This record gives sequence, structure tokens and C-alpha cells, in this order.
Amino acid sequence: MNAERVEVNRLAVAWIELNQLPADVEAGVRESYSWVMDVIDDLIQADGVLAWRVIDEIRRINGSDRVLANLAAGPLEDFLVAHGGDCIAGIEEIARHDVQLRKLLAGVWRGRMSEVLWARIRSISTADR
Repeated sequence: MNAERVEVNRLAVAWIELNQLPADVEAGVRESYSWVMDVIDDLIQADGVLAWRVIDEIRRINGSDRVLANLAAGPLEDFLVAHGGDCIAGIEEIARHDVQLRKLLAGVWRGRMSEVLWARIRSISTADR
């Protein structure tokens, strides 16, 4: 396994752990994971390809409703705002054969996405789930 793959997996696992913490966990425990949010946010802005790998790894490791909802409402929405126009065709291709990805996309809110991108995402996410 190469170093980049290990780093993608480490980020994904840490993000999942953070998002599975109980609501009443001590603030210090939650704060100990703040680095992962910072790194993923930075990746989304700086390296869309690597950011997509982390998002994809998260959903492949843990496809629970809770994880998918948090992933859709956070990193995936931010990723789509930053890179959706450039990668939507690839996402559409993957989603044709991937029910979980369509479910994940159904949890995204439009936010600052263009009308055209939003229409394509809605089309993917409602396609024969």
C-alpha cells in the first residue's frame, strides 16, 4: 500500500470516528479530531482528486445512514461546490452502477451550486434508487 493510500485511509477513518462520537462526548475528545476537518477542508480547496478519494473511502468504509448523512451535508457538498462542474460527468458515470453513491448524493443540499450542476445531481440521486 503506498503512502498516499495510507493517508487517504487514515483521514477517512478519523473522519468516521469523529462523526460517530456521541453528542454528549467531552469537548476535549471532539476537539482532538478537529485536525481531520481542517485537513479535509484544505484538500477540497487544494486537491480535488485527493479530496474525492477521501470522500469515496469514507463511504466505502462505513455506509451507515449517519455517516452518509454527515458526509453529504459536509465534505461532499463542499467538494461539489468547489469541483462539481469539473467532475460531474465522472460522478454520473459511477452513480449509474452505484446505489450507495446515489443515496449519498440525495443527501446533498444545493447551497452555492449552480442551477445546472444542481439539476444534474438531483437527476443522479433520484435515478432508480
